[in-house]
Amino acid sequence: MKYYIINKDVSKIDDDMIRLAGTVQLRVLLIALKNESEKFTAEQIASDLKKDAKDIEEAVEFWINLKVMKSESSQQSGIDLNKIMKRRISKKINKEYLIKRIESDKEINYLLGEVESIMGRPLSGTDISLMLSLKDNEGIPCSVILMLVQYCVKLGKGSTRYIEKVGIDWAQQGVDSVEKAEKKIKLLNNSKKLWKKFEKIIGISSRTPTSKEQETILRWFTEWKFDEEMIKEAYERCVNAKGSYILSYMDGIIKKWKKKNINSISDAKKEKPSSNRAKSPSYNLDEYASFNSLDF
Repeated sequence: MKYYIINKDVSKIDDDMIRLAGTVQLRVLLIALKNESEKFTAEQIASDLKKDAKDIEEAVEFWINLKVMKSESSQQSGIDLNKIMKRRISKKINKEYLIKRIESDKEINYLLGEVESIMGRPLSGTDISLMLSLKDNEGIPCSVILMLVQYCVKLGKGSTRYIEKVGIDWAQQGVDSVEKAEKKIKLLNNSKKLWKKFEKIIGISSRTPTSKEQETILRWFTEWKFDEEMIKEAYERCVNAKGSYILSYMDGIIKKWKKKNINSISDAKKEKPSSNRAKSPSYNLDEYASFNSLDF
């Protein structure tokens, strides 16, 4: 295959391109600029540089992706690589690998295009690095990654850090299919509604629940089928005993009800709440203080 340079004006080859290029890429570029009127093959430059032809092909592909060179049979990628490479690319991944991967992998190319559309903004290098990591390192299929991104964006939390956090959580829970992702999203949406209900029951201001709170409250309402009155009763007992809302203490009360098969507020009222209040001392502190103040 023959290649030729299309960006003959050196001034248009910006600093970002030069910084991303390796030694072989730069030497290939210099040879192409020197012979700008001629087409060349990878084998010809490989002979001049005493390199393997495959290395030269990869170097040429680097410049093709940046629209500096072109092959006689090249086709435009679905992602504008020139725009991507002008953005700041994460140092966590190899830049040459990134370009090659986007160019050669149609599934990744499609994924990035769809994610960009969902997020409503151009993808940064960090975004791209994350999408590749979720697929390669966490084993999440592209279809599930799209559902994950869409879910996070709908929550108003489309940041790379939040998507990464949720993605790793899904991977650890084995969410590796569209069906499992749909089930997971339904569960998360239900958990969100239950948290809003719980906020009203105990009268706390709106905030984001911890993972433990989400897990515990979901269990109370959906798995154990306790209603709002029972949750409120557990909360009031918690406050009476401890003076404030403590999740673990409430959970202890509700676990005890579950164990005793107490399922209604009337049954709960019949049960005498255990008292954890400290017992009053058997001595009088005022008298002790007065005794110590006496002069002997």
